Parts: sequence; C-alpha cells; structure tokens
Amino acid sequence: MRHLASLAAGVPGLVSVDAVTVHVEDVTHDSRNAGPGVIFAAVEGLTMDGHQFVPQAALAGSPAALVNRRIDTEIPQIVVSDSRTAMAYLAAEVHGRPADGLNMIGVTGTNGKTTIGAMCEAALAVAGRQVGIIGTLGARVGGEPMPLQRTTPESTDLQRLLAVMSRRGVDTVIMEVSSHAMELGRVDAISFDVVAFTNLSQDHLDFHGDMDAYFAAKRRLFDPERSTHAIINVSDDAGRRLANDISIPITTVGVGTGSADAPGGSDESNVDTSTPDIVAEILHQSDTGSEFDIVERDVRTHVTLPLAGSFNVANAAVAFAICRQLSIAPSVIADGLGSLAPIPGRMQLVSPGADISVIVDYAHTPDAVETVVKAGRSMTDGRLIAVLGAGGDRDHEKRARMGSGAATHADVTIVTTDNPRSEDPATIASAVAKGARAVSGAAVEVVLDRTEAIRHAISAAEPGDVVLILGRGHEQGQEVMGRVIPLSDADVATSVLHDLGHTT
Repeated sequence: MRHLASLAAGVPGLVSVDAVTVHVEDVTHDSRNAGPGVIFAAVEGLTMDGHQFVPQAALAGSPAALVNRRIDTEIPQIVVSDSRTAMAYLAAEVHGRPADGLNMIGVTGTNGKTTIGAMCEAALAVAGRQVGIIGTLGARVGGEPMPLQRTTPESTDLQRLLAVMSRRGVDTVIMEVSSHAMELGRVDAISFDVVAFTNLSQDHLDFHGDMDAYFAAKRRLFDPERSTHAIINVSDDAGRRLANDISIPITTVGVGTGSADAPGGSDESNVDTSTPDIVAEILHQSDTGSEFDIVERDVRTHVTLPLAGSFNVANAAVAFAICRQLSIAPSVIADGLGSLAPIPGRMQLVSPGADISVIVDYAHTPDAVETVVKAGRSMTDGRLIAVLGAGGDRDHEKRARMGSGAATHADVTIVTTDNPRSEDPATIASAVAKGARAVSGAAVEVVLDRTEAIRHAISAAEPGDVVLILGRGHEQGQEVMGRVIPLSDADVATSVLHDLGHTT
C-alpha cells in the first residue's frame, strides 16, 4: 500500500492530491489497461482528451487518477498542471525509479540511431555487459525480443519496461530517443549517463513545423539536468552547431582527417570541431562491409565492419565513442563491431553469393536516400537501380527531394508505393517522380505496386549491378487505408532472386 501524497511528492506541477492510502502497482495512460492497482493518467491528446475516460478507469477498478483538472468521480485524484509531464515522474516513482540503477545511453538524430544501438549492443555483449535495447526494431533484453509500438515508448510504458529490464539483470540500456519523445515528455524523469547525436536532416516537419524546432527538440536531450556526457558527430553541420550550444562534457567524433570531407571548425566556436577526439579513417569498402581504423589520441584500432556504407563507418565511430565512455577497451569494441549480426533493413544484403547485389535499407528521408544511393554508387562499376517511394500522411515537402536524391546517383530510379496510409499512392508517387525527373538525364519509371517494382528492378539488373530497395527497411506490413497488408521488402527480393536464378 502506498500513500498517494508520498507518490505525488516528486511530481512536477502538483496542484493538489487526495491524502489517502491506496494499492498501486502500475501507471497507465490507456484506459483499456486500467484496473486494480493501476493509476490512470488522463492526458489531453491531439484528437482525444483522456479525462473523459476517468469514469471508465474508475469502473475498471483503478485506485486513483492523475488529472489536469478535477473530475466528477469517486476515486482519489492527483491534480497537476500538466499530466503528460507529471505521469513520467509518477510512473518512475511507482516502479522504483529503475533508470537510476542502470547505465542509461540515449541516441538521437535523424538517421543511424538503430544501427548505433545494435553496434553498441554487440560491443557491450563482448565486454560481458547485460544489455537492454529500446528502439525502432522493438526492445531486446539479453537478445530476447520484446515488441514496442513506438521508437521511444510512452513514459508509462517506458518506466515499466525499464523495471522489467532491471529485474532481469540488465546493467546498461541503449535507447533511441526520438524528437517526438522529447516533445511529448516520454523520457522525462530519466537521467542519461551518455547521450549521442548522429546527424540532422529534414524529417517530421509535419510535427515540428520547421528545422529549427526539430533541432531544438533534439537539443533538449543534452541539457545538463537530463544528461552527463555527450558524444557528437561533428562531421554533420548540426552536430557542430550542437557541440557549441551545450554545456555538458563532449567527445567529438568524425570520419576522415585532413581531407575535404573532414569536419571544419569556426573562429567563433567554443569547441574545436576541426580535430575530433575520435576519428574513423576508411581503408576499404564493398557491398559486404568496411575496413577502417579508429584513431583516439594517436592510438589506432583496426575494425572490420560487416555493414556497408561510409555512413555506417560514422555510426561505428559514434558507437565506439559511447563504449569508450563506458570504459570498454578499444580491442573489445572492435571485436564487437566485427561480430555485428545483420540488422534488419539497415544496408541488409539479401543477395549473398548472387551475381547482383540487392540491398534493403530503411532510408526514408532526403538525406538518408541520397547518402545510401551515393554509397551504392561506390559499390559497383555497373548500374545502380534504386527503388523508393514516400510515406503518406507525413511531411509532403520531402517527397520531391527524396526523388532527386535518388536520381542524382542512380542509373535508374523506380518510384513506387511506400506506406500510403490514407493518401492516394499515385499522388505520392507523382511528387517523388517529379523530383527525380528534375535531375538532368535521369531515367525514371513509376511502378505503383511495390512487389512488382522490386521484381522489375531485379529483373532489369545484370551481373555486377546493385539494386537498392529503400524506405521500409525492416517493416513487415504496408499501411493502406487503415489496413496493414503483409509485405516484407527483404522477403520479396529474396523470392524474386530465387525465381530469376540469381542465387548460387
């Protein structure tokens, strides 16, 4: 039994609390999960106000409610100025503040979060750490998968998950922190030991409005009241800006040195971003991976990474820096990176042993598309065929840029359907194709059916060619008009390769 006032003591914006003792085991923001021992947090959402469900939660047996305003109900109430913010702290208290006993690692940025998480997981496993992962591919505890609805779970679900991880012996949690999570307070009540920044490019502007607001959401993760140490990729413009805009200790990371691609400093900088603390120097690349040295204070560590793309070398450098901050030896990190298992939908080679290279990747922003297609261009002296679409009910402004980003480096760009959601697939594809066709000399085709588009691309490929299938990555279903239709890009590509006799 817990006294409601003691539970609410650390909740921000507390207005009043009913002084009663109740049985509490959990907190939920979803009235369908309300019941005995579960406090219901009434949150005002974009389309629905959770306060209307307080009576339903009371009938289900919830012992109390967290509310922005008092509700006509018989159950005790904690009244706060902002229930969304307050529920993170209440949930943390109910579950015994599990994050306080864990090494908490937060990774943010537009692209690379999932890959960096997997890289850290591999390295820390070699080091003997017990690792929990939270991100786009779901959650894992000691390698055991646990499904999630969001990249960063809602705060009530997150605190419950952290409590489960703690009970299962996890000592280090690597968590992707989305900009939505920052705006919606999902990681409030968590203090991070290390936070990392990958890069920033156009995405989620339908939610944030503009790039400055998007950057500001990411930047808040690096406030001193949230985090202790920052790892920042200063090969990225926004990374350099961030490095000179925060006050916590920083480890800077870059790719290449003394070249046009190396990060540049500024006379007005407080942090020297021209000479990163940790630098990855690329030695060799292919469609199966990269070889590079990581240089830290003149100490070289050789890494063989079974993941293609120079951008993944940058991701590996960030992962290396995170693990070094956790006192993992460089040789152990290199062993972990070298043992990295394939990451679903992240430069996933689905044609090992075939006479063409077919790669599935989650790239779904203009920058990510251009970066991945540019990497694909470097993998072949033959043709590069790119298959992509754009998601419906999302940022319309990025569609044409995605098309032009692909067509700039691909020999053939096949525009198809991604997850149209409630929009007309043809309308979305038209916007992507318009951007692609704006590139001088571009060869652009539109094949709306995604399965047929993949088949068409692989059928057109000749020995030595590379086919990139972009946008959906690991996803196993396609969202169309409120329905999720089973569809895996990797499975479709594998089947087509077999049908056409490309496998050995």
